[in-house]
Amino acid sequence: YFLHRLYHRLPFFWRFHQVHHTDMDLDVTSASRFHLGEVLSSAIPKFAAVALLGISPVGLVTFEVALLLAAQFQHANIRVPLSWERWLWRTFVPPAMHRVHHRPTRADADSNFGTLLTLWDRMFGTLRLVATEAESFGLPEFREPVKLGVLKILALPFAIAARPGAKTDSRTPAERSTVNRSERGVGAAGQAELPGQ
Repeated sequence: YFLHRLYHRLPFFWRFHQVHHTDMDLDVTSASRFHLGEVLSSAIPKFAAVALLGISPVGLVTFEVALLLAAQFQHANIRVPLSWERWLWRTFVPPAMHRVHHRPTRADADSNFGTLLTLWDRMFGTLRLVATEAESFGLPEFREPVKLGVLKILALPFAIAARPGAKTDSRTPAERSTVNRSERGVGAAGQAELPGQ
């Protein structure tokens, strides 16, 4: 959760993480659409946590498998039955919740950071129940398929850095918009309303 928020907040990390958010067709393959720079940089805090907490190799593999399965489930282009959906919104991150995170608006992209549990988004006020626009995905500055080829995506973090006057907006989502708690679907008491309530 915290690493994901960091990737959205810090410009250097956003340059790499935005590759994941350029996908305009959110599906299970989106779970693997990460720039190698992000994969390598995320390994550093993971290995540090393993060393500091004394996590066993079996524990690490178990966590990584659970994380991979959760990521594939969240990015899957599926509808979960409403009875399961209500339960999932209270516990584990369902596809509908993560779809909000992949919408083009900054308010939506700066919400629903959780990967396994909804607890973190609830606790830190980043849970967003309803998207601000119709169902579309990707980033507003990357809507043309010609800009989304493999080589262009791999060069994306460096191309923006090399061209400070470029038309693309390389600011992080946090820099582009400020979203208050009421816009995130959080009530006055700080309690989010769940679908179907």
